[in-house]
Amino acid sequence: MIVVVGQPFARRSPTGWVADGSVVRVAAVVAGRGRRVEILGRIGEDEPGEAIVLDLTRRSVGHAAVIRSPGRPTPILDGPPGSSEPLGLDAGDVELGLRYFVDLTAVVVVDPVPSSALETAARIAAAQEAALVVVAERGEAVPAAVAEIVPGALVLEAPGPEGRSAFDRLVGEVALRLGSGMAAEAAFGEALAASGWEPVRRGPRAGARGTAGGREASPADSPRRT
Repeated sequence: MIVVVGQPFARRSPTGWVADGSVVRVAAVVAGRGRRVEILGRIGEDEPGEAIVLDLTRRSVGHAAVIRSPGRPTPILDGPPGSSEPLGLDAGDVELGLRYFVDLTAVVVVDPVPSSALETAARIAAAQEAALVVVAERGEAVPAAVAEIVPGALVLEAPGPEGRSAFDRLVGEVALRLGSGMAAEAAFGEALAASGWEPVRRGPRAGARGTAGGREASPADSPRRT
């Protein structure tokens, strides 16, 4: 089973609130292939939060580890200023959420979390011999302890907002393959082809850019091993 760690957002659509955000898009790729997937994240006890749960259920995405925070609003995409502020996860949240599952094959951390929370995710992944994928913001350093805990952890550098949706599909495809036991390099190569990313080269160095849907964005051009 694959667990995706990150912040679920609510987004208003013509038919009402729906679930969105990188954690939802990555998990939806996995669920769309018939694989069991759960989200570990935090929402508010409000209408948008309830809509997220209903939408995840509709998409066959598990929400057993989605934490409800009374008195805190569910983050909203494309809402009023300040409404998209993530609720955040700490090491205790990650410990409680991941220990709920005993059949992990991959843990995918798609949004920034404190170093202690990331190290906790690494420890639990290692204990269950599960693959670990960390999506890092551009220029963000992954704690050295993660490499010590999971030497084969895969780090992918996220693009800017314009290319994030296509990048999230890539991450989902990578997670599917790692969760099936495929080696990291092979999983990344197959996922590139399946997701639509087409890495290109610029100058003497491999470019950290790619194309998706006919537009250029800036994902990692290759995985980094911690």
